[in-house]
Amino acid sequence: MKTIAKIMTVLMAGALCVPSACSMAAYAEDASPVAVSIEADKAEYGQGDSLKFNVSVSNSGESEIEKIDLKAALPEKFVISENETYTVQLAANETKTYTILAELAAAETTASAETTAVTTASTTKATTKATTKATTKAATTTSGNSSGAPKTGDMPPYIFMAILGAAAVVALKSRKSRKVFSVMISTVMLGTITMQCLTIRTDAAAKPQEVAATCEFRYDGAAETITVTAVYELDDSADAQVLDYNKQALRDVTGVSNVRQLGGYINSEGKKIKQNVLIRSGNLAHITENGMAALKDKYKVSDIIDLRYDRELNPNTMDKEIEGIEYHNVPMSATREVAEQVFSQNPELYAKMQELQRNAGKPGGSIALSLFQAELGIINAQKHIEYFESDEAVGYYRDVFDILLSKPEDAAILFHCAGGKDRTGMISMLILAALDFDKDIMMQDYMMTNVANAEKIEETRKAVEEKTDDPDLIYNMMFTVCVYEEVMGTNIDDLTEQYGSVKNFLREKVGLTDDDFAKLRELYLED
Repeated sequence: MKTIAKIMTVLMAGALCVPSACSMAAYAEDASPVAVSIEADKAEYGQGDSLKFNVSVSNSGESEIEKIDLKAALPEKFVISENETYTVQLAANETKTYTILAELAAAETTASAETTAVTTASTTKATTKATTKATTKAATTTSGNSSGAPKTGDMPPYIFMAILGAAAVVALKSRKSRKVFSVMISTVMLGTITMQCLTIRTDAAAKPQEVAATCEFRYDGAAETITVTAVYELDDSADAQVLDYNKQALRDVTGVSNVRQLGGYINSEGKKIKQNVLIRSGNLAHITENGMAALKDKYKVSDIIDLRYDRELNPNTMDKEIEGIEYHNVPMSATREVAEQVFSQNPELYAKMQELQRNAGKPGGSIALSLFQAELGIINAQKHIEYFESDEAVGYYRDVFDILLSKPEDAAILFHCAGGKDRTGMISMLILAALDFDKDIMMQDYMMTNVANAEKIEETRKAVEEKTDDPDLIYNMMFTVCVYEEVMGTNIDDLTEQYGSVKNFLREKVGLTDDDFAKLRELYLED
């Protein structure tokens, strides 16, 4: 009888273990960290109306979403404004809302049923045209993973854990089967708990997944439908490196915006950049005495590289001189040619820009300067992309690397432009390429400016939208304070396509040698 009791005990424990494990596996497979919803700003539209839909995308998982492609499908008689393709990056436990603007197509126009029209809040042209908050709850649909989020009939693993716990208590009171049963129950509980812990990382699977949401609306009395599909991938590496602005920011360098160091970044060979040897920032025109002391005494900066050209420099914008630190002006400018043409033909405009620069620190001053420069075409994101691949820029890259290669062993190099964004970002990207970093780290370093300038970006966005509703003008005005993924991403992809890699571009076009790369690794990397 005892043998039979023990056998029955094992079978009972196994019976509890199997559904628990199956439930855990199903729960882990079905759980989707991403959800998407779409909502119309009103339920009924008529001739002459613009169709406005808010799309919300959320990531409740533990992994970063590398990219989400959002695709909006409309009936053929409508078109989505701008017809541009965008991707979205979404951090864990983050939700973002975007706006789709659609219009009735002309009679001869056939709209694509798969036009992408959603982008990030800081870069979209469509969003800046329409930011109406959705209010019609009846015209909204939310969807989870199309492959199946946890179903209503599924029993969550926590219930099995509770059952097992109760069974363990009963088993402990049984004299005949206490030992065998309690051991089995404990094993099952341990396995269940372990599997539950594993679900924390289930959203790190690298398979593409798809989420869709549909919103119905009426146009001239007829029912219509718009569908938004989000295709996304999750970071498949548990050890993926995520840069943290708070670890990079040098807050004691006061009076300087967007100042941070590259120390701690880990390259593809597992080596990392030494702490506080490479510093990037905005201009040093308003650096405080304490900030200067930090650069000189704490961070041992030997050289400052200023990437601005002469027309950007006046008594209000020039770097403050710091005794003992050598200053280098390497005058990169994507829009210098435009500025020279504009200002050489109209000295009054140049005088106005100088005045705006002097007043940039006053309330509303930076917005006025941005609007002035954007209207003249001096600030232009596309021109930056083209310039960074030009022969003129290549010559300045060589100058910068010559300074980097001559750094004293125990010193640091600081490089900056006006806001520490794009020219500074390009130099930082090239340094990372020379030190064998991949595109992901290059992009994270570049996009960190939007974290550093978050408050300023939001203030600028609100002020800009009060000044103009021209999407191109808004796009370029916002470019004065934030960075756009497509700028650096395009440059990296273009150089990789032409030369095989950005490092090969440095070797073949900029002229760095294997000895130069070895010297850079020696100066700036450690195990």
